[in-house]
Amino acid sequence: NLCALEAFCFAITPFLHVKTAMTDPGFIEKSTYKEGDCRERLCTVCVAHRPLRSKHCHACERCVARFDHHCPVVNNCVGAGNQRWFMMFITSMLIGQICFVVISALYFYRETSKHDGSTFWAILSVLNGSLHVAFMAFIQVVFGMGNAFLVARAGFGAVANLTVNEGMNHFRYKYLSDNKGGYFNPFDRGCCVNCVQFMQAPYNQPDWDELAQVADERGDYNAPKPWLSYGRLLGLQQYLTNKTKGMWQTPRRE
Repeated sequence: NLCALEAFCFAITPFLHVKTAMTDPGFIEKSTYKEGDCRERLCTVCVAHRPLRSKHCHACERCVARFDHHCPVVNNCVGAGNQRWFMMFITSMLIGQICFVVISALYFYRETSKHDGSTFWAILSVLNGSLHVAFMAFIQVVFGMGNAFLVARAGFGAVANLTVNEGMNHFRYKYLSDNKGGYFNPFDRGCCVNCVQFMQAPYNQPDWDELAQVADERGDYNAPKPWLSYGRLLGLQQYLTNKTKGMWQTPRRE
């Protein structure tokens, strides 16, 4: 029943919103840097030794483990501690929005079919008596498209084991590059394993430093990239770019 599903989603979404906002995203304790630690891991603001995949958030003024992004909607960072709650929050909201739009469309279709004559005048007649429903459906469509982008982006990040920050700035991080300077994700273990790791509690998260070190020692750079990985998307983008250049180049005349 769509109505029951919509009611459930709109009832649980506020709880998931509060849960995401109130859960520690993985704040790293300040003043933990010691002499002899790697200088590249030093946060000059928190004076903290940052583990791999962490980043300083200027909005929260703290370093966050497995930093994804800062979300103004929940007024909190999204990181290792609350990433699963954030994913459930935006997914439940999107399902509720889709249900509302579908129910509204079915309602207008049913009411329009009751009128005889021109379909155009029937639609105007129904809209005149249900402007509030049409307005709410329009709002859900507009915000639903933005939310669908967030769900798709977060879902791909979970499947590919890649945060939003890493996806946008992968060229800045040495641990996301191979021995030739190309993109390489040492944490990508395939869709199923990546999703399980994403949904795990923060205390069950793997040691990212150890995984990166093991991948470097084994030389996994030339191993086949898992499906739905960011590396495959970059490879496809490069392939299409080369093909496009070849199509528009004018052949030289002898």
